[in-house]
Amino acid sequence: MVLAVMVACAATASVASAEVWTQMTPQPGCPDIPKLVGVGASSSSDVWAVGENDADSSMPVAAHWDGTTWDEMSLANPLHDHQGGLMGVSALSTSDAWAVGEQDTPGSGALAAFWDGSSWSVVPTPAPAGGRRVLESVSMLTPSDVWAVGDQASGALAEHWNGTRWSVVAAPGPGPLVSVKAVSASNVWAIGERHVVEHYNGTKWATVAVPITSTTSLGQITRIPGTTHL
Repeated sequence: MVLAVMVACAATASVASAEVWTQMTPQPGCPDIPKLVGVGASSSSDVWAVGENDADSSMPVAAHWDGTTWDEMSLANPLHDHQGGLMGVSALSTSDAWAVGEQDTPGSGALAAFWDGSSWSVVPTPAPAGGRRVLESVSMLTPSDVWAVGDQASGALAEHWNGTRWSVVAAPGPGPLVSVKAVSASNVWAIGERHVVEHYNGTKWATVAVPITSTTSLGQITRIPGTTHL
């Protein structure tokens, strides 16, 4: 299934077939449409889109597609208490999803939020020694094996969730890392600007040389469904 996200508030539309793109039109009275930058799904009826609402002083937003309608699920939950924005989301099931992004509060860690099936909760991430940290992409393998990547003052940023807490795992790239895809516990890939490619082998991250010109920037990495190919 391929999905383009157009709005983040409740909407209705009929999708004729998997080969046809359908624009989702907001219902009358819908508030200002936020800027959506990340999408993730566990099935065709469990899709999340995340971003920020500039009309609400840069508040994170998360919207859910249940196979029929879009519902915004941000203003009445703890995400609304954090200024910043969400950039990436990954879901294993209707009760297990992570979204990541940035907080505008100086000295704070990156923004990470967990969906448990009924509400979003913000989970602390390591605070930076200087500057601030931003997470741009997240990939879930299991509830206790989740990777997120982004940027910090010292360069590339990679963080891991072990089921209990987020921790920083050293990544050698210059940053920022913009996309991550976990294939297995010993096979995780991340890409970044300036054609940076990083690989985690279960022990550590290492830079991988790729035959790409110096003027190329990589923006997204994905996995071909049912395979280990990226």
